[in-house]
Amino acid sequence: MSVILSKSTKSQGFTLIEVLVAALVLGIGILGMATMMLTSLKSDQSAFYRSLASSYAYDMADRIRKNSARALANNSYDAIDTSGTIPSAPTCFGNATGCSPAERVSLDIREWAGNFVNVNSVANFHPSLPNAVGTITRGENNLFTITITWSETDWDATDTSQKVAADQTLSMNILL
Repeated sequence: MSVILSKSTKSQGFTLIEVLVAALVLGIGILGMATMMLTSLKSDQSAFYRSLASSYAYDMADRIRKNSARALANNSYDAIDTSGTIPSAPTCFGNATGCSPAERVSLDIREWAGNFVNVNSVANFHPSLPNAVGTITRGENNLFTITITWSETDWDATDTSQKVAADQTLSMNILL
């Protein structure tokens, strides 16, 4: 009895070129996912800052509306800039009698400025919005404009190895 051995021309398994092509495709996919994640994180941070700025603007708008008689009687809510001098805390704060409308203006400005600057000299103060400044101006026909400006870090379009600060602004108008 004799055994006949035949040579098989069919190869089994993967060739080295197929493995390299699969690794290249996988690498490009992972790189694309990482880029997408970084872009998503940046957009998420930007949306968070815009949400905070919107909240701060609505907070001050509500304060002005609540004290509208004082806001309309004089220019107490006009030309406010949180990068300038912040009023000291009025003595009415915490009293059982409460604050007068004039004292309420000082308290409103001080509390609102606390979102941007360290008004209470707290150690390790970090504002929620980086390099933020809040301003309020009163225009014609009792139109109050609340503007909040802050800085966000962005990549330089011409040199992607450099980060630059991009100023962002949110403005809101209220009519009393």
